[in-house]
Amino acid sequence: MHTWEDKPYWVIADNIAYTAYRQLFSQIEKRGTNCLYFSLPTDLSNYKLFVCDDTVYFENLDYDHNNKELCIEDQVYIDYKHKIVTDSSMSLPDNIATCAAIDDYCEIDIVTLLPKNYRIKALLKNEKFKWDFLNVIRHEIEHMFQGCNFKTDVDKLKEYDRSENNFLLKACEVPAYVHGFRIVTKSRKHFLDIVTEFIKTHGNHIKLKKNEIENTIKIWSEYLKNLNYHCKIY
Repeated sequence: MHTWEDKPYWVIADNIAYTAYRQLFSQIEKRGTNCLYFSLPTDLSNYKLFVCDDTVYFENLDYDHNNKELCIEDQVYIDYKHKIVTDSSMSLPDNIATCAAIDDYCEIDIVTLLPKNYRIKALLKNEKFKWDFLNVIRHEIEHMFQGCNFKTDVDKLKEYDRSENNFLLKACEVPAYVHGFRIVTKSRKHFLDIVTEFIKTHGNHIKLKKNEIENTIKIWSEYLKNLNYHCKIY
């Protein structure tokens, strides 16, 4: 288990995801490219996040205020970039994202694809979009924890038997997908229903055999054990 004090790493990751979600979602009406900047300590024990001017800062509740700044070596810097792109081939809004994370820096880029003439006001009311937006953010934050120098006991990523094109079972992707879907589902059954549809859709697209699709669903479900659900948008 990845832990800081009594907090599993994924609880902290969930809180960071919600903070990023709220800030980025509040900027959507600006269109263009919206940015959010994180600065997090490598040791997140007894942490507290607060936001000022679209920048997320960290405050350690036991911090020695005689020492005014954390050393650069004790921080991880995260840049979030989000933009909206009109795509005439789309029939519904969708989100795609990438994460580049190494050592003390992480850059997460999210692109929201909108059908032609889709109004921003409609997007802000679209509940399915909100859940997917949070899912994508949490997915990429998991990759941030995989690649950056946070001080925690990180379990070695597990390699799974898979066909070469089955990206759904890549060692780094299983935790990212599971945590992304976990945070937007309210029960194990809800999770299973959602990921079964997702895996079957993508599995058929990349021409996976039926038994590999079923095995992928099984592995994702097994990884979910002992994790909690949130399923809140606020």
